[in-house]
Amino acid sequence: MCLVSLLSTGPVHSATPSSRLRQKVTLDFSNLNLPELLPSPGKTFSFEQHQEKIIVLDFFAYWCAPCARTSPILENEIASYYASQEGNPHGIPVELIAVNVESANPRRTDMFIRRAGLSHVIQDLEGHLLEQFKSQGIPLIVVLDGTSSESGFVIRYQHAGFEGVEQLRSVIDAIGEKPHADATPSAETPNDPEFDSKRNLLTERTFETAGEALLTDDYQLTQWNMRYGHTYGRTEWDAGLMIQTFDLDMRSPDPFFTSMNVRNERILGQLRASQQINDDLTLRLQGGYYEGFQSYRALWLHEYYKQIGNLPIFAGYPEIDPRGYQLSTQARWEYLPGSGYLETGAGFYRDHIAPSAEFERITILGRDRIDSIIYRIATENVLTKRLRSLLELQLTDTTDRQLRWSLQGSLNAALSETWVMRWQTGAATENPSFNSWFTGLTLEHDLSESWLLSFFGRFYEYTGEIQNSLPSSNAPPGLKSYHLGLGLRWVGEKSSVRVSAGPYWTRYEEANIAAPFFEDIYQNRNWGLFQAAFDVKF
Repeated sequence: MCLVSLLSTGPVHSATPSSRLRQKVTLDFSNLNLPELLPSPGKTFSFEQHQEKIIVLDFFAYWCAPCARTSPILENEIASYYASQEGNPHGIPVELIAVNVESANPRRTDMFIRRAGLSHVIQDLEGHLLEQFKSQGIPLIVVLDGTSSESGFVIRYQHAGFEGVEQLRSVIDAIGEKPHADATPSAETPNDPEFDSKRNLLTERTFETAGEALLTDDYQLTQWNMRYGHTYGRTEWDAGLMIQTFDLDMRSPDPFFTSMNVRNERILGQLRASQQINDDLTLRLQGGYYEGFQSYRALWLHEYYKQIGNLPIFAGYPEIDPRGYQLSTQARWEYLPGSGYLETGAGFYRDHIAPSAEFERITILGRDRIDSIIYRIATENVLTKRLRSLLELQLTDTTDRQLRWSLQGSLNAALSETWVMRWQTGAATENPSFNSWFTGLTLEHDLSESWLLSFFGRFYEYTGEIQNSLPSSNAPPGLKSYHLGLGLRWVGEKSSVRVSAGPYWTRYEEANIAAPFFEDIYQNRNWGLFQAAFDVKF
């Protein structure tokens, strides 16, 4: 959806660690006249007409996710609240003014205004008003006191990011309190623990569900995901559940093998929690547990060796319940508020597997437990209002294997007000002989304010993992896969729905070592890939 997907969806903050005021600052807006969007389109807004009032400025842009959460709360809990109270406790009128700072895609701006229920909106497309507060981040919230100066407005509060309704009300209510005008909680006691504990913190809940099916005549693979998330102030947590099903029609030229249909499920549960330590640093922890095979290839090989290994001429095939768990942590540092971050993390993964079906590498009757440690570093940068880049490096250290290095990047660009392009590419390598790379392109077009159409394609290639010299190897040969698709997305005020479909082709190279017993899993196939997703915020 144009720039919504191009820009960071995390909290956007000012360049200064704390932008609450600690000294009296007066600004003169007498020469600053800005066009209105609401309630009088086409007219000019003048600060002079609002002297003797308290003005709350809410700087926003349609692509700013934190703005979408903050603006409706300000409209209901500040604008409507003080209108019903006929001003603050000292009778001073309070007016909330939302300030749009984005000139591109006015249709998206109109949709943002309607969803947030804004009643008074002005345009600051050149940034003349925003630059008065020397802030690079939004949402920026400013409380101006027009009662203390004959020639301008005194800034009583300024902060990039929403700190809660009670914080703003305490500042607004203190204006006009003559004996204590200079000792508001905002100016003198911003870090008072008792004050923090009384804040009415921003709360948001999210529910997401998605499903996909990869189908061909003899294999049917499905996946269903569900996630519930909760945001409370600077704390977030979510719980997720994933269910995968593998339905395989197995065949092999092995005379001891009987063709059969096999069905298996994999269930994965995850918990994540993150805490924003300050305006720039966020920490996240994640844990998960699964039961079932990691891929349809692992299931196929397990069933094959189980059937062959249980013949009287063999020693028997050991039974195992494939399962595993994962633990990871990461830190995110916003070194350029709202436009650049650095993310580092590490994770530990333990997989109990069938001895014939190791995670991402196949051997005959190998070990039954695989440990992996993954190190990751990523940086994302908003280069311009229409261009965002992401670069990620990952290092994987797995039991009895060489290090695997992978690098991937993406570039998202708004080509126009109705067209967005997303390009992704990446590569991985591991000794002794594994190399892979991929590239993909997505074009998304706005059909209307709520409907978006997308076209996408992806290519992937790897060299295979032949790693033993036996007459027959179960390791996969080289692969090339192609994916094309068409998608449709509907975006509402609190929810969205997405569907897509397209062909998916897999083409295996001829193996260097004959593998007739495993031709079934490594034969060329034409698949159909179908996906659907729904999310809602409340």
